[in-house]
Amino acid sequence: MRHKTNSHLESSSSKEKRKTKEHITPRNEDRHEKNALPPTYKYPTILKRLIAEPDLSSFVQSLPQDIKRKLDEPDSIEWYTVFAVPNNIWNRITSGIVSTEIKEALARQHVMNKMLCSDAIVKNTKRVGPTLAETYIGIERNSNGNLIMNDICNKQIPIQRTDLMSGTGVIHIIENSISSLESMKLNEALECLENNPSFNVKQAASEMRKCQIDLGGGRDNVILLSNDGAFQSKFYKENIRQLQLDKCKLYSHHLLKIKNPQNVDVYKTGFNQEQEFTTQYTASDDSKYSVYSRYIKTRHGTKVSQSYGLFVIYNKILPMYMIS
Repeated sequence: MRHKTNSHLESSSSKEKRKTKEHITPRNEDRHEKNALPPTYKYPTILKRLIAEPDLSSFVQSLPQDIKRKLDEPDSIEWYTVFAVPNNIWNRITSGIVSTEIKEALARQHVMNKMLCSDAIVKNTKRVGPTLAETYIGIERNSNGNLIMNDICNKQIPIQRTDLMSGTGVIHIIENSISSLESMKLNEALECLENNPSFNVKQAASEMRKCQIDLGGGRDNVILLSNDGAFQSKFYKENIRQLQLDKCKLYSHHLLKIKNPQNVDVYKTGFNQEQEFTTQYTASDDSKYSVYSRYIKTRHGTKVSQSYGLFVIYNKILPMYMIS
C-alpha cells in the first residue's frame, strides 16, 4: 500500500486547518479572488466539489462508481487531480458512444491519484500521470504562460479554469476531452497514433489504416504496429519488392487474435514466449496462420491499450516467409 509522507498523515481536522490557511496566504490571495476558490472545508471531498459545478454534471455522471467512491472519501490518504469537461463538450463527444464501459474508460482517463496544482506546472513540464486509465498526459505552459495539454493524439487542449480546490484534491476544467483509444474504432486509433510523432509509427499506421481492415470486436486482439525504424531494417530493404506487392496482406499478418485468452491478461502481465496467436491473414485455402509470442517479444515494444485489443508498437516487421 502506498502512503503519503508523514506530513500528510495528519488528522482530518489539522489537514483542514492547514489547507484553509493556504488559501489566505499572500501568495494565493490574488488567485483566490480571481478564480473564486472557496475554502476547502466547504468541499471536504473532490467529488463534492465536482457536483457543486452544474456545468460538469454530465462528466460526473460518466465516472465509474468505483472512482466516485474514491473521490468521495473525506479521510482518503490519496490526493486526486481531475481534468473535468463541461457538459456541452462532454455530451457532444460521448453522444456516439453506446457502451457504458467505453464511456467510463474515457472518463477514467481524466483522473489522476496525485495532486497537481497549476503552480507546479512549468514551461518544461512534459508528461504527467498515470491516469486511472494507466495513460499519461502531456501538459506544459506555452510562451504566453497559458496551460496547454497534449493528449495521445497530439491534440492540444487549453485549460479553461484552474485550481478548484477541495479537501482531497484539485479540479482543472479543460476545453475538450482527453482522447482515449478506448473509445475509438481501429482506424480512428491508427489515425490518432499516426498523428503523434512520439510513437514513431507514421508509415505503418497510415498504410494499415488505408487497408480498411475489419478487426472485429473482442479484447483478445493484438495489433502489431511496426515503428518507422522497422522500415529501415535490413530485412525490409531485402524484401521490399515482395512486401510492396500487397501491403494489406502484410498488415493483416500483423493483426493477431489470442488463442485461449481466458488464460492470459496481456494488459497486466503480458504473455509468455509460447503464447499462440492466429493472424488475420487468410490463405487461399481459407486456413489461418499461427504465430507465437517469441516473434513479438513485448520487451522490444510499447504496449498501448485500445478498446478492440492491444497495440504493440514493435521495432520489426513480422517475417513474410510465413505467408504463402
